[in-house]
Amino acid sequence: MGSTSYRVAVLASGTGTNLQAILDTVHGRDGIEVVAVASDKPGAMALDRATDAGIAAECFPREGFGDRAKRDEAISEWLGEEDTDLVVLAGYMRLLSPGFIKRWRNRIVNVHPALLPSFPGLDAIGQALEAGVEETGVTVHFVDEGVDTGAPILQSAVPIPPDRNRAKLEDAIHAVEHSLLPEAIRLMARFEEALLSKVDVGGTGVPFGDLSADDARAQGQRLTDVGTWGPLQRVAKVAHAWKLLAAQMERDEIATVRELPPADVVEHAERLWVIPPPEGMVEGVRG
Repeated sequence: MGSTSYRVAVLASGTGTNLQAILDTVHGRDGIEVVAVASDKPGAMALDRATDAGIAAECFPREGFGDRAKRDEAISEWLGEEDTDLVVLAGYMRLLSPGFIKRWRNRIVNVHPALLPSFPGLDAIGQALEAGVEETGVTVHFVDEGVDTGAPILQSAVPIPPDRNRAKLEDAIHAVEHSLLPEAIRLMARFEEALLSKVDVGGTGVPFGDLSADDARAQGQRLTDVGTWGPLQRVAKVAHAWKLLAAQMERDEIATVRELPPADVVEHAERLWVIPPPEGMVEGVRG
């Protein structure tokens, strides 16, 4: 996480109404800061919204970079320079290259106007109307290499109007997007804070390599006890991973993590950090 805040970058292709909702409800609150806004469309209103808010804004049109991979690499480098913690796709209408996703894996989220896995891809609202369903919704999900296939973070249902009027449905969905996306950002900020706290258990300053089995079990229980994390199933997985670490240490009569075999240290680190562990952490423990 950034040194003084949870630093959010937003990618948007259009008017930026979801960006505005983020600026109005989470930017500058609870340690969350929008630090960068990028678009693939010159003149996108989202860029104007960012500039008006004093936020760094850049346009990366594909024709200026030759191909998608080069453009995405340029965006990725720019976000890295801004010390970005989370990338939010808010009406960004371009697929991201595998290289971009690899660098920001589990730190990219998207908002989609449907209850995934139903109606992925383009024109989700039209798909729902065509299918004749009575309910659709909004999903905020992690971004992976597929099209709207990443794990959901939050979902909210939206009933389809009895007259099946598209304009009414779009308005209702946008209203939900404007509340659900900021809430997902808040959850991600709290999630990363808990993950990073594993390096400093309970504020005691105990480095990862010196953790005992009791420390590991306590950390797992602490995450288990956080009752507001239900939508983020990764929290439960991380809590379980801590308890697995404690069980192995007790079984093998190991006093601290650094006494584990190097391969086991790496395996546990990968389970415990959904995002990559801090640079040098694994090497430091193994050394």
